[in-house]
Amino acid sequence: MAEVVEVETDTLDCGPAAVQALNYGADGYISVLRADENAKVVSELRTRGVDEGRRITCGFSSFSDNYISVAGAEALEGTYIWNKLDPNYDGEEWNALVEAYKEDFDGAAPTSNPVPDYYNAFIAIKQCFEELQITGDPANAEAEKEAIAEWLYNSPTIHGIQGDFHWENGKKIADIYYFQFDADGNPVAVE
Repeated sequence: MAEVVEVETDTLDCGPAAVQALNYGADGYISVLRADENAKVVSELRTRGVDEGRRITCGFSSFSDNYISVAGAEALEGTYIWNKLDPNYDGEEWNALVEAYKEDFDGAAPTSNPVPDYYNAFIAIKQCFEELQITGDPANAEAEKEAIAEWLYNSPTIHGIQGDFHWENGKKIADIYYFQFDADGNPVAVE
């Protein structure tokens, strides 16, 4: 049986939410909160006796440097998190993008989903235009728009910054990564 505990955005004290969750006597806790609130909830659960990090899992919206710094390595140790990108990905293009990102953001590594999403969007558009031989000729504008829409709705495989993806009936099909935080607060991929 699953129970839901609601937490408002910008909540300063997440203690009541943690207590409510604990009162349900759950075997585990799954959070779909954004980083700021989730970090507080995880910290509150840990200070209230949830000593097995493996009982805590959170979703994509929490994966950020802010989550890691606010919650802290001690509270995160052993907890799990889902993400659309793998910050430890070893691809050549990804590493070049990481280095460029660090130069522009005072050494901070990209941990948020939009970084590869933007890159992949440009790659998809480029591949679409090349495969469909889009010319931009105003006389063919309507036909080209329809062809682009159909291609993006059901695309062939696209080689993105962190692996292949495609759209199937308008839904993006791509790898999703599952991590467990180590004692230093670093996400380690779970196989």
